[in-house]
Amino acid sequence: MKPVKSPLILSDFSVLECSYAFIVPKNSNEDFSQATFDEYPLNIDYTISELGDFVRVFMDFEINYSDEPMDGYKFNVVAASIFRFAEGTAEEEKGGWSNSMVSITINNIRSFIMNFTGGCPLGRYVFPSIDLNELVEQKRKSIDNLKKLAAPKKVVKPALKPTRKQAQRRG
Repeated sequence: MKPVKSPLILSDFSVLECSYAFIVPKNSNEDFSQATFDEYPLNIDYTISELGDFVRVFMDFEINYSDEPMDGYKFNVVAASIFRFAEGTAEEEKGGWSNSMVSITINNIRSFIMNFTGGCPLGRYVFPSIDLNELVEQKRKSIDNLKKLAAPKKVVKPALKPTRKQAQRRG
């Protein structure tokens, strides 16, 4: 098969911030494997914004990043991907690429973490596959909730009781 080039072009990827800690296992005989790593709590948040001809995906990635982390690795990675579209891409074609942008950014962060942890005490950490559709749905619901909170509240004015003179005129 011959692949067709995508109109979506990754122009840049940068890790903007990285926080790493090694939490020494309490039991030195404990065997760390990918199965142990899979138990780590995960959190991903992202924003997508247009910057002129470019689209930026800003992502905050947390792995076992809590006040009481599990033994092993604790990570927070903040990164950004910058995308553009090939010249001549129609506006209506550009709208359907946000999931690809998020996926590409996740995979770049995954590669960064795998390479970084290759030289760490427990060996390489492979970030697990995730359900991208569910992540996007959670993000959509989060944005909808923020919009509801930010929406101006409808002010209902209390009905005024007519004065005695007004009531007499009406009736």
